[in-house]
Amino acid sequence: MTREEARKAAEVMLAYADGKVIEFICRKSYDKTSITNDPSFNWSKFCYIVKPEPKPKLRPWKPEEVPVGAWIKSKNDFAKKYNYFTTIIGVTSRHIVTAEETIGEMFATFEKELERSEYSVDKGKTWHPCGVLEQ
Repeated sequence: MTREEARKAAEVMLAYADGKVIEFICRKSYDKTSITNDPSFNWSKFCYIVKPEPKPKLRPWKPEEVPVGAWIKSKNDFAKKYNYFTTIIGVTSRHIVTAEETIGEMFATFEKELERSEYSVDKGKTWHPCGVLEQ
C-alpha cells in the first residue's frame, strides 16, 4: 500500500468511525458496489469508499412559498452586468407576477423562473434560486 493509498484508506475509516455509510466492491470482479454496516477493511480484496451524499434538488415554488415583495432578476449576463432587477408583486396559482418586464414577460411560470431567475430578500446583497431546496 502506498502512502497515498493509506491516506485514502484512513479517510474512509475515519468516515466510518464518524457514522458515514461505507460502500465496497470486490477487486476481482469490480461488479456492483454494496453497502456494509460492519466493514472488514480488507484492502487487498476490496475497495472501500464513503457513500456519496445525495445531492439536494431544487424544485419550483408553490404559490404560498413565493416571496412577494422580493427583488427578482434574470441570471443572464445583461442582468448581472447592469444589476437589472424588478419586484415580485403578486402570484397566481401558476405564475409569478413582476412589476415590469425584465425578462420579456410580467407573468412567468414557477418552472420558468426556477430555470432563468434568482431572487433577493435583502435588497440585492445575496441572490438565491427561485425555488425550494429539497433533501
